[in-house]
Amino acid sequence: MYIMRILKKIDNSLKAYLSTTAHTRIKFNELAQNKKFVNERVDGYVDLHNNKQIVIDELKKQICNIIRNYSKDGNNILDFGCGTGRYLKELENDSRYNLFGLDIAYQVIEKYTRKNVKNAEIFSTDILTDEVFVNRYNNFFDIIYSVTTLEYISPFNLNKLFMRFGTLLVKNGTLILQFPVPKNILECFVPGYFRHQPISIEKKLKKNRFIILESNGMGTNIRVKKFNKNNSKIREFGYLIIAKNS
Repeated sequence: MYIMRILKKIDNSLKAYLSTTAHTRIKFNELAQNKKFVNERVDGYVDLHNNKQIVIDELKKQICNIIRNYSKDGNNILDFGCGTGRYLKELENDSRYNLFGLDIAYQVIEKYTRKNVKNAEIFSTDILTDEVFVNRYNNFFDIIYSVTTLEYISPFNLNKLFMRFGTLLVKNGTLILQFPVPKNILECFVPGYFRHQPISIEKKLKKNRFIILESNGMGTNIRVKKFNKNNSKIREFGYLIIAKNS
């Protein structure tokens, strides 16, 4: 176990070096020209038989229902890592929230998000470095949610990210995080992604004065055929943490 922890630390250090926020922005802006990339990596659509899309839609339904359960009319809600805006598009149907979206890749924002979402204010910035944005929206948002975005954030940047969330949220505001977890030890070393352990996320949230409200696995009962292979055992699975800003 000690050796694995050392290997994981080395792996995270290497990925952090290769995945700085500036590098990530450039990479996603370049890849935004590729519709196949947007389908697969931004929107989550993978196989040709729509099995994955069914799972994506089910996850969207679950997440949006959670947001509705924790929200009130007139709340300011921020989608951190909004991508093409599929969650914002779902929430804007309610027309009772003030919606905001943020993503690091401005080409994704310009080519897709602004066309998909009509009733939300959309930003392209990096809140880890953008002091102007953080100061402008200090103590402003009632809810911040993030879906499958933490895997692009280095473990070395999580503390600062959660500190930023604490600044942007109102007192007792709600933070909703959904992120993939490793199914096995090998998945911890997938190139280009960080697989954060839930216990590590919880510790960093508590360090930044968040109170954990919910912490549990989150998946769907929908079986998918990944890459068109008839494998009924494959399921979509992730982890959900809901915390309150104290």
